[in-house]
Amino acid sequence: MKNSLFFLFLSLFTFHLSAQNAVFENGVRKGILKFKLKTELIAGQNESTSKLDLLLQSLDVEKREQLRSKITKHKGRNLKRLFPRSTNASLENKHKKHGLHLWYTLDVDESSTILNLIEEFSALSIFDIVEGFYEKKLTNDGDYKMLTDKEIKTFSMSNNNYFNDPFLGQQWNFHNTGQLGISPSPADINMYAGWDIQQNASDIIVSIHDYGVDVNHPDLQNNIWVNEAELNGTPGVDDDGNGYIDDVNGWNFREDSSGVIPHFHATHIAGIIGAENDNGIGVSGIAGGSNGTGVKMMTLDWLDSFNVGMSYVYAADNGAVISQNSWTFGVPDLYEQSTIDAINYFIIEAGNYAGSPMKGGLVVFCTGNDGADVVMWPACYINVLAVTSIGADSKKADYSTYSSWVDLSAPGGHGIFIGDTTAVLSTMPNSSYGYAGGTSMAAPHVVGVAALVLSKYKHHITPLELEFSLRYGANNIDQYNPGYENRLGSGLIDAQKALDFLSSSNDSSSFRKNNSSVEDEIELTVYPNPASSEFKIYSEEYLDGEIRIYSTNGQLVTSHKVNSKVSEISVSDYKKGLYFIKIIDKKGKSILKKILVE
Repeated sequence: MKNSLFFLFLSLFTFHLSAQNAVFENGVRKGILKFKLKTELIAGQNESTSKLDLLLQSLDVEKREQLRSKITKHKGRNLKRLFPRSTNASLENKHKKHGLHLWYTLDVDESSTILNLIEEFSALSIFDIVEGFYEKKLTNDGDYKMLTDKEIKTFSMSNNNYFNDPFLGQQWNFHNTGQLGISPSPADINMYAGWDIQQNASDIIVSIHDYGVDVNHPDLQNNIWVNEAELNGTPGVDDDGNGYIDDVNGWNFREDSSGVIPHFHATHIAGIIGAENDNGIGVSGIAGGSNGTGVKMMTLDWLDSFNVGMSYVYAADNGAVISQNSWTFGVPDLYEQSTIDAINYFIIEAGNYAGSPMKGGLVVFCTGNDGADVVMWPACYINVLAVTSIGADSKKADYSTYSSWVDLSAPGGHGIFIGDTTAVLSTMPNSSYGYAGGTSMAAPHVVGVAALVLSKYKHHITPLELEFSLRYGANNIDQYNPGYENRLGSGLIDAQKALDFLSSSNDSSSFRKNNSSVEDEIELTVYPNPASSEFKIYSEEYLDGEIRIYSTNGQLVTSHKVNSKVSEISVSDYKKGLYFIKIIDKKGKSILKKILVE
């Protein structure tokens, strides 16, 4: 009888995922292993058994026996896809295009050391990647302070100049009048000036990857994403065919159900992004709009579930174009490639539907609360925006992780450990309000501003242009942070500047002049990336035009004429860091790329 690796895998299959009673040792979950198959191992298995048999016959018999031996030795069982097969054929094909179907998990003996197993299984050369499930954490896991009855009464009597939301006067992070008595520099995101330009964002869906948002909070309920097909469909039926039953406002990946369990962390974040404005209650939200014109927030409850990646796939497949994240891996320098693959899926596939405001997705992460210059994933990943925290005095919060890979700063307050009024005021579960601090609260400021910018320029902006506008819409805060220069990103996010950038005619935004439509982009490759001495730009077509290089704050660094398929750009004299490359040809076509100089 043929010794078939494929049928060995089949004998291990089961179809249920559960994260209950998970045990971690040194930041690694015990009892489960994860791997990505080589593409050819399962290629054509449904269409051509003979092709699979040919592959199996070509495998080294000794290695096949070694695999069987290791599975037996470590009590391997319950092989299953990490990203479950979609019942929607179109979605399943998209997942396969990005290789998500190649990821599998295998339960193993809990006495086995996962790091040792990774080495053992990697040595078989059957898998592209073997990894464990690494511990993930919120960047604020319980430090908050609820408003007292006295505070509620006092704040409700205040007179605000912009909206009639009674607590807006206490939201120093939006409009800092010095109400906290902190000097030297009142820090805020210049939100009043931003609202003068744009207030509505009802056409933008933001996914919140966290615990559950209180979808019934009176200050949030009008701005919660609603899956109309499920809302108006038959209970217990997957009415929209997306593979999830009754997912009216998102999904609970912890319990694999539509039931959303409200949590302070996610609810507080949601209020910063999209608490409804001018409704006469509570706080204001950056992109909250009024009378239902605010951003639509999708709640994705995944924390304590081992598969965060599915939340990005769900978000992209269901209309989200901006992803909010206030979590990190548990220790520096550690990440999961499967999670990065899922984030990449969101970045590429989000907005891939008719009428979408933007093709592709923007992903925002907080840097973490380690208070040190360390490498924290996924925030340090070049394709996401990393946000650190400052207080009401424009100074870096003591707890904030800082580094050269940080992209932006935003208000998070100094009050993470004491939960006082120097933290950020926002919504809390059960129709309440409270203070919380941390980089967790900084990231949603950038997400909220991004939603407003995207709503203003919808259909005419790419994710990279959106990122660029946010970076440019930042005020340098180095003078308040000696010793942290170039480690707090481009500076403190400024809503007005970000909203004005793409329509500005000043010299610093020459980036946008003569810009083409999104559909008229040039196709090219930038390599190597990162670069140390030089990089090359390769275009399949003859390129006749101009190359412009910008710093992350939107300043033009240099420009070059180009008249070839391949261009070489020296960066030996550049400071280390991230740069944007704008290429424009004489026909008006253009494209924006990023390059990291090391």
